[in-house]
Parts: sequence; structure tokens; C-alpha cells
Amino acid sequence: MENARNPSQRIVMAEQITNTITRIVSWIAYIAIAAMLVFVFSDVILRYFGHPTSGSNDIVQLLSIIAVAFAMGYTQVLKRHPSTSFLVEKLSIKTQTVIATITSLLSLFPFVLLT
Repeated sequence: MENARNPSQRIVMAEQITNTITRIVSWIAYIAIAAMLVFVFSDVILRYFGHPTSGSNDIVQLLSIIAVAFAMGYTQVLKRHPSTSFLVEKLSIKTQTVIATITSLLSLFPFVLLT
């Protein structure tokens, strides 16, 4: 890999790495959602035949935590997370940047605690 000397090249490389990691993590979220679907479906069918899966609620809860946590990173990178953009768009660029920074830090806080 070529040595990046220009700061803008380093930023582009960091964005590419972040996008790659985010895509991988989003696929993990997709797999967790698919696993939830299969697990709930099989649990319902097995209950019908009198053999329910023990701990099914716990497994589905863990899979949903994984799906939500990993999907949030993807939506953050795409900037498609719920926001009050119609209010923020009317503010100055500097104020928008401050609000975006505060919002990002506040959304980071719960994940730091969980980690």
C-alpha cells in the first residue's frame, strides 16, 4: 500500500476503512435478523408439535440487540438516522456542525457504556 502523505488522502483512506467495516457489520445485522426469523418460525412450528425450544425468548432478545446495535452504525454512516433535519437546515453551517457533533457524542455514549 502506498504511503499516504497528504492529510486529505489519509481522510479518504479512513473513510474507506470505515465504510468497509460498516458494510461487514451491517451484514452481521442482516444475518441476525434472518436468524431471528428462522428461530421464531421453527419455535412456533415446534410448539405446535409439543416440543417448544427452551430459552427462545432470550435467544431472540440477544439477536435483536445484535441487529439493532450493528444496524445503527450503518445508518449513522449513511446519515439516514432519524433527525429533525427540517429544523436544523434553517440554522447556520457552524450551528449545524455543533448540533451534529453533540448528537454523535450522545449517541456514542450508550454504546461505550455497553462495551
